Amino acid sequence: MSRLSGSRWSVVSLLVISTFLGTWVSGGRITSLFEPRHVVAQADPAFGSGTVNPATAETELLNALGSLAGAQLYSTYISIGAIADCYGNKSYSPEKVQALMESFDKVLETVKTRLVALNGKLSSADDQAFTVEMVAILELLQQESRHLAQYSRTSEEADFKAYEQTRTMVWPKIQKVLGLQ
Repeated sequence: MSRLSGSRWSVVSLLVISTFLGTWVSGGRITSLFEPRHVVAQADPAFGSGTVNPATAETELLNALGSLAGAQLYSTYISIGAIADCYGNKSYSPEKVQALMESFDKVLETVKTRLVALNGKLSSADDQAFTVEMVAILELLQQESRHLAQYSRTSEEADFKAYEQTRTMVWPKIQKVLGLQ
């Protein structure tokens, strides 16, 4: 049996945990999923009745982006772990693992590129710091996926250790960003 089998939570446990998550990242700030949000299209006296306040619209856009980015981190981490379990249990071939990890790598690279481009346009230092932190975590997830792909190619202990080290390094960072600690 592979070293990867049983190294992660079961899919059922993950579904239960994700069902009960009560916090997400929102524009660089941790907020509850159940917290009331601003209504973007509300009347704003400064802009006349029925107009959208650009500052409120930007805040809502950044809140949505932060939520999506947090979900991306969490989902990617869980998916890589589930694929590792499938490989460890011999449900996935090395070729399938490598193809999936290559797909993750491309998606993560695109998201990183977009966040870096966005970061230069953000006016808030907090929002800039948040995107820098997100990019760093995305890079670690890329490393994790690359190490898993490499391990599936070689079955070498050193490649497994590299995968495991990156996996254990990235999770606390994701927990911190999502407020799961």
